[in-house]
Amino acid sequence: MDTAQRLRASLEAFENIQSDFARNSDQHDPAWRRHLVGLRKNLQDSLIAIRTALQAYEEQHGRSEAGDALAKGLSAMRTAIALHQAEWPAVAIDTKSQAYRAAVRALRAATREFHAIANRMLAAISR
Repeated sequence: MDTAQRLRASLEAFENIQSDFARNSDQHDPAWRRHLVGLRKNLQDSLIAIRTALQAYEEQHGRSEAGDALAKGLSAMRTAIALHQAEWPAVAIDTKSQAYRAAVRALRAATREFHAIANRMLAAISR
C-alpha cells in the first residue's frame, strides 16, 4: 500500500469509528461502557495512524498546504477528544444529562470540522 492509500485508509478508519460512536451513543445496557472504552482506545489508535500516515506521505511527496491543515486539524481533534474524555470518563457518563449531551454535540462539531479538513486532504492527494 502506498503512502496515499495508507493516509486514505487511516482517515476512513477514523470515520468508521466515529460512526460506531454515533450508533452506540444511546445504549444503556451494562456492556455499553466497556464497549465505549474499547471505542475510545480504537479512536486514539486511529489518530496515531493518521499522524503516522501523514508523516510518511509528506516524506515521500513533500509538505503541502492541505497536509499542514490536516496536521493542525488533527492536533485540534486530539485536544477536543482528550478534553471530552477527561471531563467524561466512561464511568461518569449519564447519557440523559444535558451537560453530557452538550459536550457530545461540541465534540461532534469538532469532528465534522476535522472531516472537512480530511476531505480536502483526500481531494488534494487524488489529483
